[in-house]
Amino acid sequence: MKLRELYEKHYLPVLKENNRSVKTINSYTKTVQRWEDTFAEKQEPDATKVTKEHVNMFKKHLATCRGLKGNPFADNTIRRYLRELSPLLAVTTASGSRDCPGLGLRAAKPKIEMPTEVFRDAEDTLTFEEISAWMEAAKNMKHVPIDGIEYGIWWECFLTLMYNTGIRVGTALKMRWDWVDFRNHIIRIKKADNVKTKYIISLNAEAMEVLKTMQELSKTVTKNSIVFKWGMHSQTIYYHANKHLKAAGIPQERRFKFHSIRKHFGSELMKESLAAAAKGLGHRNQQTALNYYGNSKQMCDPFVERITPIRSKITPPPIAPQPICVPGSGTVNISWLW
Repeated sequence: MKLRELYEKHYLPVLKENNRSVKTINSYTKTVQRWEDTFAEKQEPDATKVTKEHVNMFKKHLATCRGLKGNPFADNTIRRYLRELSPLLAVTTASGSRDCPGLGLRAAKPKIEMPTEVFRDAEDTLTFEEISAWMEAAKNMKHVPIDGIEYGIWWECFLTLMYNTGIRVGTALKMRWDWVDFRNHIIRIKKADNVKTKYIISLNAEAMEVLKTMQELSKTVTKNSIVFKWGMHSQTIYYHANKHLKAAGIPQERRFKFHSIRKHFGSELMKESLAAAAKGLGHRNQQTALNYYGNSKQMCDPFVERITPIRSKITPPPIAPQPICVPGSGTVNISWLW
């Protein structure tokens, strides 16, 4: 039984049964394809006879692969492929994986050694002043209207919603009006089937005002229509963002784009509650939120400034007496004068 047969016959039906997203299913399917590419010129092993050596061959193949921009896969990308390979191989054991019961075809799966996980530096979060400058530059930029809405107003609303909710740029661009609940002041982020809720975003007064403005300015508003209709290729939005950041005077090394706004939002929430930050960001556990969105400088500096300074009260030692030279009598110690 090859890995693809194992996946399609045993693991894929479970993913569909548990209503996993299309993105998740495609990711597992791509992992299987990468596995087959590894052994394109060799004999692919039976899924029940995969060894540590085979897994290492898979890792070496992934290291030679390149992403959309032509760069080699990062360690985090290789980790993702290995993390998705692990439950597939676990199905061949008696215990199986978290989602799928085991087949009992072998005693244990081979050990998979993951590359070290790489976390982004804290400095890749934009400050409040930088985000404000970005928004001001976008407002004043002249360009053709976006879906009938003035370019500057569209961007002002878009960035304001991102700042006040921490929503991902991809989610914001596909958000529909039936996701917005004005009565309860929330956005229900839907799964691919648009039926089940993935997580909920709370809306403050600023975010509510932005959505009402978009509702008034949009040509047609139906429950299935997109809130922020971009109308161009999704990647061009990053090109426009870079123009705004450049116009705002933000140096090249600090043009972090949209995810930096989400990190700023998460770090602000973490000042008050880590649990609230994880919930607001839509993460399953608090540690994930802290690892990826906890800008230590942004979180800690305000509290460090509040620490009452301790000043030294130690009395300095007395000045030691110095000998005085008297002409004709040599050196005389006059310490008794003290």
